[in-house]
Amino acid sequence: PKPQLALLGEKPTAKNAATILRPIAERAWRRTLRAGELNPIVALVQAKAPELGDVEALKEGVVAILVSPAFLLLNTDDLTPAERFAAKFSYFLNGTLPDADLRAAVAAGKLDTPAGIRAELERRLRAGQGAAFLRSLPYAWLRLSDINFMAPDPDRYRFYHRKNLSEDMIQEALHFFRHFIEHDRPLPEFLSADYSFINADLAQLYGVPDAPQDSTFRKHVFRDGRRGGLLGMGAFLTTTADSLATSPIHRAVYVMENFLGIHPAPPPPDVQIEEPDVRRAKTIRQLLDAHRADANCAACHRNIDPYGFAFENFDPTGAWRDVYQTHPPEARGKTVTLPIEAHATFRNGRSYRDIAGYRAALLTPVNRDRFVRCFITKALTYANGAEPAKAHHAEIEKILTHSATRKHRILDTLAALIHSPLFREKQHPVSK
Repeated sequence: PKPQLALLGEKPTAKNAATILRPIAERAWRRTLRAGELNPIVALVQAKAPELGDVEALKEGVVAILVSPAFLLLNTDDLTPAERFAAKFSYFLNGTLPDADLRAAVAAGKLDTPAGIRAELERRLRAGQGAAFLRSLPYAWLRLSDINFMAPDPDRYRFYHRKNLSEDMIQEALHFFRHFIEHDRPLPEFLSADYSFINADLAQLYGVPDAPQDSTFRKHVFRDGRRGGLLGMGAFLTTTADSLATSPIHRAVYVMENFLGIHPAPPPPDVQIEEPDVRRAKTIRQLLDAHRADANCAACHRNIDPYGFAFENFDPTGAWRDVYQTHPPEARGKTVTLPIEAHATFRNGRSYRDIAGYRAALLTPVNRDRFVRCFITKALTYANGAEPAKAHHAEIEKILTHSATRKHRILDTLAALIHSPLFREKQHPVSK
């Protein structure tokens, strides 16, 4: 078979095991071999050859290479800093072993600066590499795998399930992220954008007329100030809703944690919280107003609620609605409409009346820096497998400063992140 020829050569023999297995081991172990390191595996192959034949014995050698800690474990101590950086860069971008070109470029010092790293990023992305990064980072950052954790009710929201809209919503987010990478857009545009990428089914859900009736995702500019960017995407709006109702709290916490890097504190464990009387509450706002009337709940709700009320015009599937439609028992089967109040005031005194005003309120210089800092933190978490600790704050600020000098363009920010010691150096647990 051709794969076997590519791996072992045309006439593989156990006698030539060292020559055949050396390039395999160097690629699998992501480094040059140490003197005598391959000897035990060569001895294994040559011992097995009389019993199994040359090819099967060589396969045993390949298996031995692939079950060794040098292959199975990342960031092992037997890697030099250059070898570790090449491996980490490759896994970050491609999700696989570094190729010979990358290892040579790192060894030659071509990736010792943010400019060099950016050039390598661009070269590889133009060559069609980076598929793992383009999918896995937005999946982790935007929690796309959670979209159907509390899926919209199938009886009430049949179009969502009939058209499998959750997959379209995920694809919208992935197309949007890919657009940022391919066109090197500034990071704050994730929030300020008035466009997204939609197909015919999403166009119907979003109320976009005259869209081409096919499954192709195309860039669409929204003119009403309601949608565009991450804040108007069905993936975000559905992930943060329940099956039958929306939740300003869920949406607020999502925005705070995933876009602004603000982590609301949970209620103190020693506080006795009694559920308020909500029997007269008819809308979600009235329910939350009852909670804010409790002194134990008020402080947290004043901080959190304003980040979520603006999205109340979006139902659990992300479709726009002008009123709530309820079916209370006293209505005897009739539909009752109630007004939606999508206004609020932040703790700093700034108010908004609707989603358009909310979007504008999030585009202050302070929130811009919060968003970029949050993106840096999420990307580092993806790269390292753990969130940065408080001790890493100064290095994150250096990345943010470099990003600002490049107008927060995404490739320059990623290049500064990859150049940072938080990426380059082997990370050890640090107390948070």
